[in-house]
Amino acid sequence: MSSFAFVKLFNTIHWSVEPITLIPASGIEKLEAGLKTETSVFIANNISKLIWQKRLQAGKKIDKSSLVVGKVRAVHLPGEPFVKYQLAAKALKPNLFVTVAGYGDYGLGHIGTAVAYGEGGYETGQASGVTTDAE
Repeated sequence: MSSFAFVKLFNTIHWSVEPITLIPASGIEKLEAGLKTETSVFIANNISKLIWQKRLQAGKKIDKSSLVVGKVRAVHLPGEPFVKYQLAAKALKPNLFVTVAGYGDYGLGHIGTAVAYGEGGYETGQASGVTTDAE
């Protein structure tokens, strides 16, 4: 591919970052007490939520970002977002190649859809550090 063809193909390149604040799930503040009494598995599963909560209390936000390269849209979300976020993003721009990546900040744990929190389960229960408002 010639450099001219490359420039023509990818003539639009744009990176944007939006700081967001998500509401922590109830009970995160109680996890700190367990750091002295619970198992190493408990600590490994919850320390990131506690650190995120302390950053939130200090006024820090989490970044949601996106990259535009020609007809490609890449969205980078915090936590471990459900696949439905990818499907929703693609539905918004069906004529483009859209991809969603997670783990921008894992302190939040799983981020389910609003409906999923009402359905229960591990991902939207103890593995999630946010509320239904995250959607």
